[in-house]
Amino acid sequence: MAEDNAQAVGGGDGDDDDDDGPYLPAFDLVQQNFRTCEFQLATGDVAFLDFNKAEPNTLTLARASFDGHGCWSNVASLPQPNMDPSDAQELLAMVAANAIDQPRCRKIVVKYLTANKDVMWEDALTEHGCLNYE
Repeated sequence: MAEDNAQAVGGGDGDDDDDDGPYLPAFDLVQQNFRTCEFQLATGDVAFLDFNKAEPNTLTLARASFDGHGCWSNVASLPQPNMDPSDAQELLAMVAANAIDQPRCRKIVVKYLTANKDVMWEDALTEHGCLNYE
């Protein structure tokens, strides 16, 4: 990671080869203290999704940073700002355990981002593998 105080947990090589299907980077949990958010997921070192707790038992995207695209943070425009509560609780449990279940995390994050892609940078989400289940 570019920041000295950031440490990714969970793996993911950011491999973008065309020989193994769509680009599916791992969602790594970033332990950090330089961004204001509840937690941050990273794909390799090129895309970062910052989440905050919202209302009881749910999460919302605070910002998304994409290498080559910039930082998106227009949260007020999200058609579905709050993540499904059961998905949010499952993701928060992974964060608390410091253990990201990649297939389940991908399903949760892709579902949430797909519901909001029309007001986000869909090209950036696609380029960085954030809209692919498998």
